[in-house]
Amino acid sequence: MPGQPSQQKKKRGLYSAIRLTLSILMLLSTAIVVCGLSGLFGGSSFIVTLLAGLLLAIFTAAHVYVASYIPTRRGLTRPDVGASVDVSTVRAESVEFSKQFNPEQIQQYVKAILQPGELRGRLIEEIQPLRRTLRQRVLINLEMPADHKGDLLFPVLTPVKGELQDDLTITVDGESVVTLTHRDCLLLTSIVLDALLVPAEGLTESEVDQLTKLADQALKIVLRRGRVRNATEEDVRRVNDCAEEILSLAPKGGDSLRLAASLVRKLADNYVIVVIVPSVDITDQQRKLVSYERFLIPNLRLATWRSPLRLVRDFLGTLMGARPVSLGLSVSNASTAQSYHLFVMGPEGMYVGWQDMPDTDGIFEVQSLDEQLTQPYGRFQRRRGQRYLHLYMRSIPERLANKLRLNVRFFEVPPGTMGAATLAASASFVLIYLAGLILPTASNFSTDFPAIVLAFPALAGALVGFESRTNSLLGGTVSSKSSAVLTIILSLGASGLFMAQRAEKLKAPSSLVLLAVRDRWWQVLVLVALLNALYAGYVWLTRTASFYWLAHRPDDPHTGPSEH
Repeated sequence: MPGQPSQQKKKRGLYSAIRLTLSILMLLSTAIVVCGLSGLFGGSSFIVTLLAGLLLAIFTAAHVYVASYIPTRRGLTRPDVGASVDVSTVRAESVEFSKQFNPEQIQQYVKAILQPGELRGRLIEEIQPLRRTLRQRVLINLEMPADHKGDLLFPVLTPVKGELQDDLTITVDGESVVTLTHRDCLLLTSIVLDALLVPAEGLTESEVDQLTKLADQALKIVLRRGRVRNATEEDVRRVNDCAEEILSLAPKGGDSLRLAASLVRKLADNYVIVVIVPSVDITDQQRKLVSYERFLIPNLRLATWRSPLRLVRDFLGTLMGARPVSLGLSVSNASTAQSYHLFVMGPEGMYVGWQDMPDTDGIFEVQSLDEQLTQPYGRFQRRRGQRYLHLYMRSIPERLANKLRLNVRFFEVPPGTMGAATLAASASFVLIYLAGLILPTASNFSTDFPAIVLAFPALAGALVGFESRTNSLLGGTVSSKSSAVLTIILSLGASGLFMAQRAEKLKAPSSLVLLAVRDRWWQVLVLVALLNALYAGYVWLTRTASFYWLAHRPDDPHTGPSEH
């Protein structure tokens, strides 16, 4: 599209002008608020200040929306998304490429895509949280078919179209291997579909013509760059109609048409990352170890307006830099192997506090002594204060592949940041309480030493709340950081109040004596500091007790989907 760059440039200029205008309005509103608070508008100062403050809030929200929100939601223009590859060109190039493979290789390749559990004995997956990403390591015990001839075309991954694989490395028996290029995969797909959609003897002439047209249509659908789930309803209907028409010819055309229909549905949304596993000699073992590593970017799910309390908590946590202590992971790999192990490694200083899998269709309710070999089964490693989660599953059907979700929460091993936050809050309370007892009744202080002493808990709170691990996606709880922030505010407030009262300002004697404190301002600071210390101490105590009892819990032969 020739007009796209100029349109993008115009939009960027428009957004820049809007941001500049909002910035000027924010400055003017701030100036009016300052003048109003200074009483420069006479008797109307209060109303003018209120209106200017409201306008300042509106302009600030609009500036944040334009400067921060819109750029994160404005996608990159890609005219080629959803475009189709020329089928005739692909078929012409695939003729020479097809000479590298025999029919058995093609048939085994299709089964490896549609029925991956037949070749994958055990799959071990490890997830390591990093700063903003996850590092995924997967080990696959590949059981080579005994009667297979030639090298094995092994589909390692079938990601969604358009999804990039970050830092993907694949090895076979510890040796690095290369994957087929995009062009090679297109040619291989053409070869596979043409091999599956060969007219059988039982088809009539009209059905043969129909199958020929369906073969072209199926190839166009599979080679299409865009994913169907992002396409129009017409495109989705076209894929379903094509697969159904191919399936309707299967009673006469044979099982190859059933495989072709399933392959069209699979590859309409996904592409295949293929490696060539060398053929196994008679003296070699019939198993290979295929492994791959890559980075994953998890979605940070914040609460919606339907849960206002959680929304406020998530917003405060983001504002204070508290990284989430929970993860939601897909367990779709469990359906691609006969047995499946998942390890989620928490960062140092944290332990698994909660593990849950909703909507498991009863697979965790089966006792291992009563089950059949093909019956779905799963269990968790019992939580004993360890930093990792271990999930074991086997014989998981493909219908559960997209339903299985793992939720795991990590807690800090005591004392953690909450213990230090409790000490800072307690020190702040003691100093503020002593200051509230002594300073308002003292006749004269010729030194600023009390102000300096009162400010010490603020420094401690800053170190506690904001010096945390920087190399982990998880860590730094909202409780510890909010307590640290309140400690900073109280300590600085007490220091400022002392200096104000030393200058004969903000003195407010009270007839109500609270904890022997007689000044109203000091009473407020003492009461809030006490509540902060009690809250921090209670959270610290309960988390310490929970970890202690969790580490000393007895053995349990079975754990369910929400073992806690």
